[in-house]
Amino acid sequence: MENQSSESGWRSWNWPGIRTLIGGVSLMLYLGCFFLWGNIAPYVLSYFYKFNPNTDYGFIFLVDSILILANWTGY
Repeated sequence: MENQSSESGWRSWNWPGIRTLIGGVSLMLYLGCFFLWGNIAPYVLSYFYKFNPNTDYGFIFLVDSILILANWTGY
């Protein structure tokens, strides 16, 4: 006797929930570049300052502007 109300296999999965989870993870990976850059910016600046003492904070703002522009264009 087989229970007709219970489906087996992939049909019983909660597809909207799975799509929401995949979308959330993708969004966090996409937007995480801003958090990453905010954390490593001083270290990157000190690295470039080691090779070029004329490097200033304008470099950090330039990279941040490029990140925002890339985000707007969908990269």
